[in-house]
Order: sequence, then C-alpha cells, then structure tokens
Amino acid sequence: MTDIEGIIRRVVREELERVVAPDAESQPLLRAGDPADRRSAGSALGDEILAQLARRRQTQAWLAAETGMPIATLSRRLRDPAAFRLGEIAAVARALGVDLRDLVSV
Repeated sequence: MTDIEGIIRRVVREELERVVAPDAESQPLLRAGDPADRRSAGSALGDEILAQLARRRQTQAWLAAETGMPIATLSRRLRDPAAFRLGEIAAVARALGVDLRDLVSV
C-alpha cells in the first residue's frame, strides 16, 4: 500500500467514524458500506471536484487530460464518485493542486 492509499484509507475511516453514532448502545446513523453512505460520501467528493474545476475555470476534458483518464471514465466517476479508484483520486488531487486529505474529507 502506498502512502497516498494509506492516507485515503485513514481519512475515509475517520470520516466514517465521525458519521457513526459514538456510543455502542445507539444505532449508527449509517453503517460503513451502506449504499446511502457511499452515495453521500461520493456525492460530496464529486461535488468538490466539480467546484474545484469551476474555481479554476477548467473543464472535465482538461482534468481528464491532466490525469490521463479517458473523458468518458472521468465523467462516469463524477456521476458516481464512489466508483473512483484510489489512484484516480490521487491523480485528480495532483491535477487540481489540492491536498488529497482536503479533497476526500469534504
């Protein structure tokens, strides 16, 4: 596992722990891996990537070229951000010039 993958896993785990109810007697708001959890976390990631593109006045085509991802794949990932692979998220963060932790902890 690379350093970036470790950071992503840690940040995601911390965010999931933050979302889950703190005491064991209460039911968690969301269980890790629930489809609703994936959608909400993924949606925030996709929204942040699109916001970063808008701030830079860049297009999805530009981001695809910068990351080496086919435009169709990038577009699909932005519609379903939970499908992003770790390396793809890292490439997006590098292309946008943002810290990986800031991008995934939105």
